[in-house]
Amino acid sequence: MGRKGKDEKDVKKALKLYDERESNGLSVNDIAKMTSVPLFTL
Repeated sequence: MGRKGKDEKDVKKALKLYDERESNGLSVNDIAKMTSVPLFTL
């Protein structure tokens, strides 16, 4: 049921970037666009 989830590798990359956003200066929107992981997943 429901949608097929994003590739686990993409989600892990996005979460790593999210955790490091203070040092890398990326916004949540930037991370979502780069990794194709939806904002709500982050």
